[in-house]
This record gives sequence, C-alpha cells and structure tokens, in this order.
Amino acid sequence: MLTNKFFSIIVTLVLIATLFSATEALEISVNVDPTTIQPGEPATITVTSDSSGNGKITVKPPDGGGPAKSVDISFPEGGGLVKKVYPSDFPDGSTTTLGEYEVHVVVHDRSAAKSFWVSWEVVPISPIGSIGLLLTLFAAFGTYALTKRKTFVKV
Repeated sequence: MLTNKFFSIIVTLVLIATLFSATEALEISVNVDPTTIQPGEPATITVTSDSSGNGKITVKPPDGGGPAKSVDISFPEGGGLVKKVYPSDFPDGSTTTLGEYEVHVVVHDRSAAKSFWVSWEVVPISPIGSIGLLLTLFAAFGTYALTKRKTFVKV
C-alpha cells in the first residue's frame, strides 16, 4: 500500500515538472509612438516578443475611416522587436480620419492592444496673432463706446 502511494506521488511530481518545463513563457507587448498625431502624420508601432514566430498587426480606424488594415510580422529565433509605421507600411492605410485608431497584435495566439489618436489641434506659433486680435477687439469696443455716447444727447 505504501509503495502505491509513493509511486503515485512520484508520477504526479514528474508530470507536473514536465508540464511546467515544456510550456514556454511567451510575452508580447505593443507600443505606439506618438500616441496623438495630426491628420496625415505617421505613428510607429513597436511589437516585442520573447520567442520566434509569426503574427499580425491590425489597425482599425475610427468609424467612417474604412476597413481595418493588417500587416504580417515575424520574429527571429529568440524573439526581438519589429517596428512598423502606420500608414506607410500598411496597404491603403491612412490617418486622415479624426478619432481613436485601435492597434491589435496577435502572435502565437497571444494578443496585445494599444491605441493612438488623430486629432486636430491648433497651437499658436507666436503671440503676435493673439495680441493683434485683442487690440482689434479693444479698438472696436472703444469706437462703439465713443459713438454710442454721442447719440445720447439730452433734449
């Protein structure tokens, strides 16, 4: 009876050790730089993996931006990193639609996701335009105040 228990414990330990030693720890990660771009600008997608193999990067534009665009990727023995530039490395890719672009990466049935934004931002280059606008506003208000005062003549 003791030998059967001892034998079953040994077999269980050997099976557990075999299962854990056979599974390869696969890590993938994705990064998008920059995370916010202007329409027509590119975004660099970097995918890292700790083992070799093939995968796919898919970029889904916001609503109204057309269908998702995909490109195949492969990693050398021992893993590494792959960089792709959206939209130039993706067939028919475009960043002309404003909104959030979703990036999905699948490698060895593992997936990772990130997103980047295409937005229209106006950044003043110099304060001369703002100062000119304020001076024009004050001049118009001053002219209005002077002409309005003359029309209130008491009879």
